[in-house]
Amino acid sequence: MNLQPALPITAPIRITVVTVCYNAASTIEVTLRSMATQTYPHVEYLIVDGASSDGTLDVVQRYATHISRIVSEKDEGIYDAMNKGIGLATGDVIYFLNADDSFVDDTVLADIAAVFEEDASRMLVYGNVVYQDAPDGIVYGPAVPFRDSSIHEILHKPFCHQATFARLALFEKTGTFDRSFRYVADYEWYIKAFKADPKSLYQVDRNIANYYYQGRSYTQGEKTRKEKATVFFRHLMSFDMLWYWLRYMKLRGWKKKLFGEQW
Repeated sequence: MNLQPALPITAPIRITVVTVCYNAASTIEVTLRSMATQTYPHVEYLIVDGASSDGTLDVVQRYATHISRIVSEKDEGIYDAMNKGIGLATGDVIYFLNADDSFVDDTVLADIAAVFEEDASRMLVYGNVVYQDAPDGIVYGPAVPFRDSSIHEILHKPFCHQATFARLALFEKTGTFDRSFRYVADYEWYIKAFKADPKSLYQVDRNIANYYYQGRSYTQGEKTRKEKATVFFRHLMSFDMLWYWLRYMKLRGWKKKLFGEQW
């Protein structure tokens, strides 16, 4: 009798979805409903509430059977709440779904889990978001895979966290969100993740979430720009980013640069 070697048994990818909220009673139900209809079974769903006083938790409780844990306490802002979510997460992969956003369809989590399971080296998977409150529902996504970007794409076409799934192990490697930033801590974290290992970041041409694009970073435009400038000088002016500067110069050319074309 020829015995075939047993194939290794691998557990399915477990995804932790975190919704941080504060006084979101008027918007959070669409988020909860889109989470409740996901077909993928290996999910942990966490609600991290900032001690809401407007009935948010009453709405949340209506979906309690779909929620793994609810935490409601005062926090120091959205990135503090997101860091709490990271600390509570027990899944392999984590995703943040805001309290005014929703998944585009019921199979998002199933499809993304399959992408991670295809290749264990993928530490971060990102797709597209569909802008809400924008003409014709504009689809947003990086123009090229991030590892093939120039400094232009890195600076002007960053990840949107509503389109991004990351392994918990990546947060262990890079640290959590820097709370010294009030508007761009997620952007700064993605730059750190990219610098740690750009080949482990994987793009899928798939819409992930309906994204309410007039959020805090949009409405606080000048403050956001100042914080991004800090990120730029902290991370993008380093020697290990030289290739991406050279790629930018090669793609754009000195002529366009000298004539002041926007980059």
